[in-house]
Amino acid sequence: MKCLVTGKTQYTTEEGANKARIWIWSHDPHADLQDLHIYKCDNCEFLHIGHKSYFEGKQLQEKLQNANRTCISD
Repeated sequence: MKCLVTGKTQYTTEEGANKARIWIWSHDPHADLQDLHIYKCDNCEFLHIGHKSYFEGKQLQEKLQNANRTCISD
């Protein structure tokens, strides 16, 4: 099944998600196994596989936006 919000494949177990992560890595010559990570989706509560660098970059961007909002409101 796919997440209705992100469109990513939903995994119910960490074992299943990890098998899929390794399959992705083995079939994509550009994929970096250390960059692929498993995380719980805030929207559907299932596990997804994503790029850690993208996820960390998104978190940093959100922190900067929140910091800017705080500075503007002060």
